[in-house]
Amino acid sequence: MHEAIGGWIDEVIEMKKGAGLGGITGEIFKKRQEMMWKIVEHIIVELFTDELNRETMMCPNCGRVLNRRDIHERTVETMIGEITSRRPYFYCVNCKKVSTLSTRCPDLIRHRKAVRHVEAGASVATELPYNKAQEIFEELTGLSMSDHAMHDIVGDLCEEADVLDIAPSAEEIEEKVRTVSERKK
Repeated sequence: MHEAIGGWIDEVIEMKKGAGLGGITGEIFKKRQEMMWKIVEHIIVELFTDELNRETMMCPNCGRVLNRRDIHERTVETMIGEITSRRPYFYCVNCKKVSTLSTRCPDLIRHRKAVRHVEAGASVATELPYNKAQEIFEELTGLSMSDHAMHDIVGDLCEEADVLDIAPSAEEIEEKVRTVSERKK
């Protein structure tokens, strides 16, 4: 990992000799996903090797010992880009359920989009039209999230909200009516 980062630094220095701060930061911005992925990959290997290479686990439902069935690749969209890892999966014939190792790194196992990635997309999508939110999200992060994905995320958030959760209270409505009435006088 250290060699890779040193190589990127040398490469940017060679490419941007005589360039100002904007040229240097622009080049680093272009390479950041590749650089960050190498760092994350190294950390994942260090922290989760035992779990990602596990051969057995206890069924969370019935407690039986499960043997690993296969290793599947999983890609997760994060704020630094897509991260692909290989993870084991287990199947309990007693419970008829698939189990994965999700206790220490649930985003790596269960979700296509990491929580922070979804939160950032939702934050932009709730403030702007979806197509503009998608453009702004990509400009700010360098990552893509389709306007359809943003629509789905906001839809999921809205399913959890009841009209009473977002509607103003009777007191707030009365205050608004008073304020408007006073302005018209």
